[in-house]
Amino acid sequence: MLGGCIWPLALVPGRLRAAGHVVPQSWAVDSWTQLLSHHGGLTDIRGNLAVLGAYAAGLLLLLATLVLRRRLTADSAWTPPDPVSRLPDEWARIGTRPSGPGEPGRPQSGHT
Repeated sequence: MLGGCIWPLALVPGRLRAAGHVVPQSWAVDSWTQLLSHHGGLTDIRGNLAVLGAYAAGLLLLLATLVLRRRLTADSAWTPPDPVSRLPDEWARIGTRPSGPGEPGRPQSGHT
């Protein structure tokens, strides 16, 4: 709404129009209007594209900073889970998978 997507920024007072250009939508709408209504080309909207590129670069930098900060301030570094701890209790107790009939290794209970 503030960026001119609902109604044109040309219809709002000057201060609100200036505030509308704080959001990237207004730059995109201005470019769209220039291309469609005024038969402009890429050279006519290069300033708007530069502003949109700056928004994209700034948001990408912000996201990368937040992700990096989160990873660096984690309680501990990621370590792979211990495969033995994921085994059923009986398997973890004996330290290996019990073998079935005809398989080498430990016999299962009930088999002789």
